[in-house]
Amino acid sequence: ENAVSSNDSTDVVLDNSYSSVNLELEVDDIEHYCSDHLYNVENIEDSYLTDSSVYNRSPDLSSTDNDSPPSFSSSSNSDESSHEENNEEVPTIREKLQSWAVKFRSNLTIETIDSLLDILHSENIDGLPKSAVTLLQTKTDKNIKLMMSSKNTNGSYVYFGLESGLKRIITNEFTENTIRLLFNIDGLPLYNSSSQQFWANLGLILHSKYESQPFIVAVYSGDSKPQNADDFLEDFIKELKTLIENGIIINERVFNVEIVGFSCDTPARSFIKKCKGHGGFYACERCETRGKTRNKRRIYPSINSRRRTKRSFKNQRQVEHHLGRSPLLDIPNFDPVKSVFLDSMHLLYLGIMKWILQQLIGANKRVNRKCKLSRRNIRHLNLKLKLLGRFVPKEFQRKKFDFDEFSHWKATQFRFFLLYCGVLVFRKMLPKQMYQHFLLLVVACRILCNPELCVEYTNYARQLLVKFFELLQHFYGSDSQVMNSHNIIHLADDVDQTKTNLCAISAFPFENCLGKIKRLIVGRNNPLAQLVRRMSEQKACTEVIKKNAIRKKKQLVINPLHANQDVLKNIILHGVELSATTPNNIVKLNNNKILSITEIRKEQQGIFLHGFMFKDVTDAFTYPCESTKVGIMKLGLLSRQKTIISIDNFKNKCVLFKDNHDTFAKMEQDTFEKDTTHVEVQFNEKSKDGKKIIDLVPVAWVYQNDKQLFCKYPTKKKEYNNLNEMCKTSAAYGSFWKSFEVTIIKEAGNYNQGIRRMEKAFSDKVVQSNDNYSIHSNDHMQQNLASDHSTSSGSSIVHSFIKKKSLKRFRNHATSSSSSTTSSPTSTYQNLSSATTKIIKLQNKKIQSPTNIKLNALQRSNNKKAQTSSNVKKMKPCRTCGCTCSSGTSALETVTKAHLESTRRSIEYRITQEAKITRHLFAAHNNVGDIEKIMQDEQINDMPKLNLEDFQDFDTLLKTDLELIKKLKCFMMINIKSGMKVTENLTAVIPRIMSKDVQLLYSAFGRETNGSKKLNFSATQTYKYLLEVITTKDPGLKIKDISSQLSRWFSGAKDREGGKKERQYYKMMKSSNSNNTENKNE
Repeated sequence: ENAVSSNDSTDVVLDNSYSSVNLELEVDDIEHYCSDHLYNVENIEDSYLTDSSVYNRSPDLSSTDNDSPPSFSSSSNSDESSHEENNEEVPTIREKLQSWAVKFRSNLTIETIDSLLDILHSENIDGLPKSAVTLLQTKTDKNIKLMMSSKNTNGSYVYFGLESGLKRIITNEFTENTIRLLFNIDGLPLYNSSSQQFWANLGLILHSKYESQPFIVAVYSGDSKPQNADDFLEDFIKELKTLIENGIIINERVFNVEIVGFSCDTPARSFIKKCKGHGGFYACERCETRGKTRNKRRIYPSINSRRRTKRSFKNQRQVEHHLGRSPLLDIPNFDPVKSVFLDSMHLLYLGIMKWILQQLIGANKRVNRKCKLSRRNIRHLNLKLKLLGRFVPKEFQRKKFDFDEFSHWKATQFRFFLLYCGVLVFRKMLPKQMYQHFLLLVVACRILCNPELCVEYTNYARQLLVKFFELLQHFYGSDSQVMNSHNIIHLADDVDQTKTNLCAISAFPFENCLGKIKRLIVGRNNPLAQLVRRMSEQKACTEVIKKNAIRKKKQLVINPLHANQDVLKNIILHGVELSATTPNNIVKLNNNKILSITEIRKEQQGIFLHGFMFKDVTDAFTYPCESTKVGIMKLGLLSRQKTIISIDNFKNKCVLFKDNHDTFAKMEQDTFEKDTTHVEVQFNEKSKDGKKIIDLVPVAWVYQNDKQLFCKYPTKKKEYNNLNEMCKTSAAYGSFWKSFEVTIIKEAGNYNQGIRRMEKAFSDKVVQSNDNYSIHSNDHMQQNLASDHSTSSGSSIVHSFIKKKSLKRFRNHATSSSSSTTSSPTSTYQNLSSATTKIIKLQNKKIQSPTNIKLNALQRSNNKKAQTSSNVKKMKPCRTCGCTCSSGTSALETVTKAHLESTRRSIEYRITQEAKITRHLFAAHNNVGDIEKIMQDEQINDMPKLNLEDFQDFDTLLKTDLELIKKLKCFMMINIKSGMKVTENLTAVIPRIMSKDVQLLYSAFGRETNGSKKLNFSATQTYKYLLEVITTKDPGLKIKDISSQLSRWFSGAKDREGGKKERQYYKMMKSSNSNNTENKNE
């Protein structure tokens, strides 16, 4: 994962038009939110621009854009740079050699460096040591101590120190008085074929105006994680307490130390907090919900459970959640519940986004047919992603998006898909409601990752995430609400706690640091000792210390090679690179307009951007809010008037996606069938011999410009070798392929069908009437094709295939036909007829019922027997013309009993399938209801009711408030599933309406329980509507059975949510205390 991927202020621009004039784009920008608008997919054009203002990498996510940004002049920057160069000391040959050796230490051995030093000594170069150990100043740390692993095996541990790490990083350039620290604890596998691993404790200084690199605090090495978190964190917490209480002195300055929190994945959070892992019944770290088991998976559907607090965590109010006392409680002024963050890298990108794509493309082991896309849509989606990858700017280092390598995708790729390109590629790929459900996640994540909006609209983002989680089961199955999905309803709490966006507290920089640590380890012998030696070498290297030191963020950086030029090739402004070439030339200005840069000029007054503005900015979608509020816009045409803008007006960088498929998509709606994947094209340009060329290409290679069809095709002979494979897999065309005018002959639903139709293109016109394939082509094109066949010989047609080296699949036909120099179209057909399929065409026949078909079949069978008995010899139809006699008389169709039986089975199968689809639609309607309506409805506030008075007031309102009744029924319709047990449906609904304390005051019919009088739940309005919804869902249920299950449910309320275990625990404690008292008395 790249550190630059945490830079979430990049505006994204999606441009889908092929030409550079008719551009329609989609930009992402966010100021307000609105949830009252409906989503209208028809109003969205085929071009998009998304402006998600290259999300500033400032760790605390305070915006780096001021209301009055400073102006930058070339003279001031050049003076500063020259002043810095004069102050720098020129390094000696020894320092240069030491810096080189440390930089490439993982690729160099001691013997190699010693040999180099011997050569330099032989050349009489002074000032160099004789050995590599002296040059690198390698030292061995004797503080490595023994620590047991969780497998009860020996491991090793070394503590580098928190204070020493800060002293190496903090310089006089850091002018703040407080050091804010973010920590990360994570495992690092060292080898592919071994369980040896590191568990590293890393620290990072957070500040919006400064850049810093993570540093190592402590490292454990073993075959599994440490056995005890207390031993692993003992030295760290001891020193951290001292620094928080007394501060730290660096360069005769006293700094206060403040801990922001820990950013870890789920296993690491469970380890340092000593709580249940992600598969436990009481695994949630933020609420006290209890999990359920469904389809052998643990799910957590509750959203209104009691929240955990520092006090409840310290007192272990829910005993089942804890595995012991966490050492984090010893840190002063630290909340182990709110300050141990749900890392967005692992939760959102490697978690939710990866899981959604796995479900859609079927990459998971357990494929959910309910949400999996068709193969055609997956190929189309993969092709779109391949084409979008070339428009990813330099800020994102991983630019390849290919489902064939999906298992190797990194977090930065999933992050880019979720925040930037997912809205575009899914727009016409997913069903409307599923696409809207995906938009809930996109909009919420863009708000929480935006430095300007995350604090102001946190509550709105939280509501969207809760709604996304509630509807998850309707689209991805009842077992989809696992812990990873449940945690997203608590994700907005981290923004509330830190007042920063999620990218500032993500684990991206720590993952980069772990990768560097892994590269320092060469062999398998004692990896921790190797790390200690490499760290001692880096501490002794001046160049490395300067590189890792904290420094101020530079507002403007100009390449020194271009500093004296009037036209600049590129600049780095606010941490992003701008240039005059795509994809780094689209920017958003302070007035929210979009500029396409064509030139960057340096003048006496400063640096100016030359380019063209986009005219119109509209919404790409309106659900759950207008897309322009979250930085996703649709742009109009480019203005023809050139604009000159100072860099003082720069706000964000944008990412522009050009989607060349949209022009074809419009053409496809009017010209092609829905399932067309390949097309047979005839090139208007003839070969050198004057022959017309025909080939089979994917539809993505064809586009329309000025009402003329063009096809991308290679021109180099080297590229022909891979052309068949590229066509078969519908791969993206090459960047340097040329465009050729073409005419569409035929279409195909897949590659193999296209091959068969290519063969039929050279057969007689009779073959073109095959009804087994729905040929959807222009009559004019068919006439042209027929005329071409009638005027060219068979050898000429075959010769056109031989001229195309890409068409190796027809080499057999070329061989069989090359023997005849001239032939008629009929002879050509006869030579190639072996490759065609036999056609049995039924004409002027009405579809009959299966009974009539059987009767007709018997009648025809009797007629056939009669003909046989009268010694009438049946003539086989000619394979060329279909005649039954040598005179060429047209033969009547021959329908046998086998044909009729096959037709009957086909009709019965289709009726069965239609019935299944109908039943499925009714079932989906009963289970889901009007989801679009539910998604727009607001939730019922203040649920569940925590005391009796509130519940009785709520129940009283149900007698008069029609709107509340409507919301309650919708709520019950969502959560009650037909076909499930009554107790499961009651558990899904009642705890969300009344808390456990209120449940204990009621019984089903007001009967006494254990001598205590209970209130009558059946007399409430809530019971009335609950009974109505349950009987509607399952009409076969009897009222008596529902009443019986309701009585048992209320009687077991005290044992629910761990109540039985809690009572047993208190009973055991009471008995032990009584025994102790008796022992003392004795």
